[in-house]
Formats: sequence, C-alpha cells, structure tokens
Amino acid sequence: MITIEDVIQARETISRYLLPTPLIPDYVLSERLGRRVWLKAEMFQQTGSFKARGALHWVKTASPEELGNGLGAVSAGNHALGLAWAAGAAGTPVTIVMPENASPVKVDGARKMGAEVILHGDINDAWALMQELVGARGVRVG
Repeated sequence: MITIEDVIQARETISRYLLPTPLIPDYVLSERLGRRVWLKAEMFQQTGSFKARGALHWVKTASPEELGNGLGAVSAGNHALGLAWAAGAAGTPVTIVMPENASPVKVDGARKMGAEVILHGDINDAWALMQELVGARGVRVG
C-alpha cells in the first residue's frame, strides 16, 4: 500500500528535475460536476506528459544492480519518451520496443533522447520481443 509518506518522498526525489506545472481551472467540467475541477498541465514537461514522473522516480530509486544491464520498456509513445528522458539523465542505456504503428513523433523523440528504439509488429509482438531482450540482455523492464 502506498502511503502519503511514500508520495512525499517521491516528490522530494524527483521535483528538482521537473518543471512546475500549472493547474488550470476547467469551468465546463466544474459546472457539469457541480464542483471545482482543476487540470494539471503536464504537457509542459520536457516530455509532454506526466509519464516522466514515474520513469524518473524508478530510475532515481533503482539500485546500481538494477540499472546495470540497462532498462527496457514497451510503449507506443509517452512512456517511451519519459523513460528515454529519465534514463538519459541518469546515464543509463534504455531499449524501447514500440509497435510499428507508433507515432513517428514519439519514435523520433525517444531516439533523440538517447533510447535505442526497435519498431516491431503490434503491441503484443513488441511485448514478446521485449521478453526476449530481457533474457538475452538482462535489461530491467518498467
């Protein structure tokens, strides 16, 4: 079970690497739901989404042994960008298997952030290939 202390510790671990993101009131949703609704504008992060937060926390809290053979992920987009950015910041190699129909913008972005990107089949094929890479390279998947 995740505690409030876990959340506070995670914030302390990653906050210095991330941009502050504004909260924007959503008046339409607020009216519809009968309460104030605020949207957290994570699109202003370097990677364009909140996915950098989880990836960065994973990289910053992993042991040297866990990072030793590099990281791996299967993603069609935002997680690929987040993990490529976080791994690059830590100097850790990362291999990301993306389905062949992944957005070229996301593929190019992950590569520009230093990830080895492999395009392979559909999402199920991509997962199968990642499992092979875990066995062959010993990458840690997240």
